[in-house]
Amino acid sequence: MMFPRSIRDAISEVGVILSRRDQARLASIVLATTALAGIEVASLATIASFMLLVTDPGQAGDNWILSTIQSQFDPTSDIIYAGLVGGVLILSVVLRNIIAAGVTWYRLSVVEGLRETVASRLLASYLSQPFSFFYRINSATIAKNVTHEIDDFVSTYMNGIVLLASDVIVSGAIILFMIVQSPGAALIILVSTGALAGTVIVILKNRLGQMGHTHRKLNETRLKLVNESIGSIKEIRLLRRERYFYDLFSRTFRRLTDLHVRYQLMLESPRYILEVAIIIGLFSVFATLVWTSGSIAQAAPSAAVIVLACYRLTPIAHRIVNTFGSLRFNTAIRTAIAEVLVQRGRELEVLERPPVTPLPFRDRITMTAVGFDYDNREGALKEIDLTIRAGESVGIVGRSGAGKTTLVDVMLGLLEPTSGSVWIDDRKLDATAHESWSASVAYVPQFVFLTDASLAHNIAFGLNDDEIDRDLVEDVAHLAQLDDLIAQLPDGLDTVIGEGGNRLSGGQRQRIGIARAFYQDCALLVLDEATSALDTVTESAIQDAIHARRGLITQVVIAHRLTTVKECDRIIVMDAGRIVATGDYETLERDSPHFHALINVHAGPGK
Repeated sequence: MMFPRSIRDAISEVGVILSRRDQARLASIVLATTALAGIEVASLATIASFMLLVTDPGQAGDNWILSTIQSQFDPTSDIIYAGLVGGVLILSVVLRNIIAAGVTWYRLSVVEGLRETVASRLLASYLSQPFSFFYRINSATIAKNVTHEIDDFVSTYMNGIVLLASDVIVSGAIILFMIVQSPGAALIILVSTGALAGTVIVILKNRLGQMGHTHRKLNETRLKLVNESIGSIKEIRLLRRERYFYDLFSRTFRRLTDLHVRYQLMLESPRYILEVAIIIGLFSVFATLVWTSGSIAQAAPSAAVIVLACYRLTPIAHRIVNTFGSLRFNTAIRTAIAEVLVQRGRELEVLERPPVTPLPFRDRITMTAVGFDYDNREGALKEIDLTIRAGESVGIVGRSGAGKTTLVDVMLGLLEPTSGSVWIDDRKLDATAHESWSASVAYVPQFVFLTDASLAHNIAFGLNDDEIDRDLVEDVAHLAQLDDLIAQLPDGLDTVIGEGGNRLSGGQRQRIGIARAFYQDCALLVLDEATSALDTVTESAIQDAIHARRGLITQVVIAHRLTTVKECDRIIVMDAGRIVATGDYETLERDSPHFHALINVHAGPGK
């Protein structure tokens, strides 16, 4: 049997998102619900027996439950008989409710447990993405997917699937009970409610799917606006642009609110239609029973059973329609999560990385005819031929957008060249060598990322307390000229420095980044505008510390301030993705028009 495409897509994507263990636990919920459906029918049969005893005692002998009570207990009076039947009724209802509560608890514990497992796998999957992936996605999108989207997916989508399966099983059991009791009546109810429910689902299907896509986009915009507002608070205050960001956020939230109102209205409206349909169906059933039996008294027992079954079926029918609508609304979330997790197992490679041996680097780094294209820009690097000797100090300069950082990212193995190749000694830097090469390099960016943790944790970065070498932390902090900062902090190296190091100056943040690089036992040290935020005295002191390692490690320095690279063994000048000149400072100053233009820019007008 072929399922509709939407159902096939749902099964496929949920299979990608959930592990086999999670799928097995969800299947166990369905089994538990099947058992509950049987108990539900038994409870209905007991209630129907009690109603038969009340409305038509003369037919009690034809009822299996009532006749069993009579034969087993042989009551001596109607009071005892009624008490026994009532006791069985109460016991069946209590038993049903206890089991229903247990199944509900198990369902919630399993479904809510998905929140942690799916969110953790999703974050791990993001961490395993190629470096170029992060050029194409907004950080607010990642934050939203790992937090809000996971919450919606678990609480609404997965919980909805389990509820839908449970409700279908229970309603199927109730309908089967109705068919056994009165086939004609069951047919009338099924036609009146089933056709209507199916029509409502078809009408809502496409509309809710489109609304779900819009909801995701608005949620993403809302989170992005909050991040941008807080991240640019200094500029907002100075430029007095609070109103601009406030209005953007308010308009987005207003659209989101309007969409939520329409969504909830579309989910709630079918209930009123279904209730009318069931009332009409019940009236038709009662009229049919009276007509076929010849009197109201004869029709009453069967009608009472049908009313009771419909009483249980009505909220379930509404919940099925409601859940289906909710699933359609959240289809976009399911698809977005599945797209990230589609390569099952890749996230485990990130989490379970064994210790690696640093890639030996004793002779040279060679880049041969290297080219690189970003998705939205071709020719970021063009035909790069470059050799860097071990122990050499190399400066890279050029205008903004010349390709300096891209060149270094390819050299570090973060970006895979579109053309050409990179070699470390005689080993090609391909996917099999990335892990060991990353253990051989250290990198200091222009803007150092700091976590809301202690200074020691930010220097060691990504290590637990028992993994941090405190002596080494102190040594590299001294090399990075952090002694004065540590002396000022209340708890020294154990002081929490705040989100993004917001309690520190720009120069202090840079020095922490440099200490972090020194903490790594690296063969290649890359400084990407790493001293641009430092005063000249501190920069000179740190450069002395870096130069002290000259010959011991290979250094690549990206700089706009040409004095930063003046002492390098060799300077590479880049322009428009190409290497246009190379040599020492004096040679380039004399012979390279590109380098001379950079000197004039930094010297200022008229100098």
